[in-house]
Amino acid sequence: MRKTTLTTLGLFLIAGLFAGCAGLKADKQPTEFTPANFAAGQYDAKVNNFQVILDASMTMGTPAQRDLQSAKNLASAINRSIPADLALNGGLRSFGHSDRQSPNLTDLVYGMTSHTQSGFQQGLDKIKYAGGNSPLGAALLAAGQDLAGTQGKSAIIVISDGLQMEDAPAAAKKIKAEMGDRLCIYTIAIGDSAAGRQLLEKVAQAGECGSATTDAALISQAGMASFVETVFLTPKAVAAPAPAPAVAIIDSDGDGVPDHLDQCPDTPRGVIVDERGCPIELKLHIEFDFDKADIRPRHKADIDRAAAFIRQYPQVPYILIAGHTDSIGTDAYNQKLSERRANAVRDALIKQHGIDAKRLVARGYGESQPIATNDTPEGRQHNRRVELICCVVIPQ
Repeated sequence: MRKTTLTTLGLFLIAGLFAGCAGLKADKQPTEFTPANFAAGQYDAKVNNFQVILDASMTMGTPAQRDLQSAKNLASAINRSIPADLALNGGLRSFGHSDRQSPNLTDLVYGMTSHTQSGFQQGLDKIKYAGGNSPLGAALLAAGQDLAGTQGKSAIIVISDGLQMEDAPAAAKKIKAEMGDRLCIYTIAIGDSAAGRQLLEKVAQAGECGSATTDAALISQAGMASFVETVFLTPKAVAAPAPAPAVAIIDSDGDGVPDHLDQCPDTPRGVIVDERGCPIELKLHIEFDFDKADIRPRHKADIDRAAAFIRQYPQVPYILIAGHTDSIGTDAYNQKLSERRANAVRDALIKQHGIDAKRLVARGYGESQPIATNDTPEGRQHNRRVELICCVVIPQ
């Protein structure tokens, strides 16, 4: 009986360990992206042909195909952002590959053909397993052959983590030399490898007229719209309307937007507004463990979102980073702890995303501004936080 009891207890402990590991993995989900929404009939195509090159190598497959799925989500959002009324030739090429996916270094899974969103997505759905080496150079040379017989201008978009592909810049230079000003190369870095980003920047530079960006910069709909417009779109020329009769311009709330255009009247003084006269807002809530100022890994996406927002709105002079604590501890200790928390978030934005330090104002408020009761563990957890706030007058 004792042996049976011990065996049962051991099985429960093992099951608990597996459940704990599963819980840790569940925090690391593939990145989701929001497609842009462009009105039909308002844009001409900037290019005639495009090909997306998607990294399906081994480094994209661990853990659990997460980076591969993030890359597919990104490619899908770009595809769904392209206005359906544009006449484009499109293609999708993968490289790397698990043996379960393909024995080839690189495969053309869609195109080159007249682009449709459904056709591109069907090609994307064929890419299921990452593995093998990272032959981006071979994929670029193959893409050059795919585009060699096309007419007009072409764009290549590389979606990759940039790891273990040192031959890629030379391949990019070769196809650029062959196609000249008919080709631009754009790269999007998946993940946070600095070495990977640097290599992909070299690939984009070889294309001369393209650019390099990151997945974090394209998470928001505004970031996605900016990228798609840069690569694919030229606004149609609109005939200038007849001049309106002169009228007195009135701006009652002093936000810089005239009353007849202001969709948010009576905006408080000092609030930064958009072209509609409505406040530009960023409200993020990052919680901390008891007596800690370390940012939890699950809040990385919040930091990325804040960085993308700050880049999107250069007219915003600063972001207020406000640190708070629960009521446990002395006022003086909690004040210092709240300042450490605020500065931890500020440092992450500066060091991880290159945000200008002058635009980030970190303040600690100790335990003075609770948002929940301090009489329960749950309430105290909510009070242990940093809030990123935009855009108000800096409190003195």
